[in-house]
Amino acid sequence: MLTKRWVKHIQKRFHIPVDSSYPGTYWIISIDRESQMPTSEELRQLQSYREFWVRQVYNEEYAQKILANGLPRCSGHNTAIFRKGSPAGNGAEQYWFYRKMTWQSGPMFVPDVMGPNYKGLTLVELLDQHLNDLRADNWTQWKKEHLSIFPAN
Repeated sequence: MLTKRWVKHIQKRFHIPVDSSYPGTYWIISIDRESQMPTSEELRQLQSYREFWVRQVYNEEYAQKILANGLPRCSGHNTAIFRKGSPAGNGAEQYWFYRKMTWQSGPMFVPDVMGPNYKGLTLVELLDQHLNDLRADNWTQWKKEHLSIFPAN
């Protein structure tokens, strides 16, 4: 679980909201406050991913407006909530999971650690999986253009 000190640090330095797994605000992305502490590298990757997503979904003028917000949000946006460490434990404390704010049934976070084909994912692997096929090529190009943030990819 993230302490209040780390929540403030993440929100001030990386402009990533730390909220519940069921946030009441339409963040672009957020981190579940029950998460293990992400590394600075992982936080920079989430920050970059958020910028990529906003620039893919919204026109340039509106994207700039969203990104200028201290904690980027957009009314009606289906927040992607990221979590480091499995809610179920199971030795998956270093792996990443996500859920969407609108999910009502099924596993709380995916990938499901109880699923028969569970494989622990790094943050970048999870981000790669989170994108649908329509944006995968753009995401690959984004990572190539941001090698300082995604060096191993």
